[in-house]
Amino acid sequence: MEDDATQLVIQLEGNVGLGEVHNGIPLIGVLMADKLPNQGATKEILRKSWEQLGEAKILVVKDNLLAITVESEEMARRIIEGGPWAVMGYALSIHHC
Repeated sequence: MEDDATQLVIQLEGNVGLGEVHNGIPLIGVLMADKLPNQGATKEILRKSWEQLGEAKILVVKDNLLAITVESEEMARRIIEGGPWAVMGYALSIHHC
């Protein structure tokens, strides 16, 4: 399973330009929904949820795939361990890239 996730990250970096997002600690978020709810609202909900941890940059890569960049490894750890997260009733799975 971990090999599959690693391969997915490699493919995403090559296919959608995620390599350009890496000014910090890169994470990948998968929203368990057929389509992403309102993009602006999704980003705002996550930023507000994590603002006490630090700054997060969120880029919608595809309908349910988010590239998330955080400022520190500690922030990344706290986000990953603080889950599961939910956005407008949908589960959000977050992992290291």
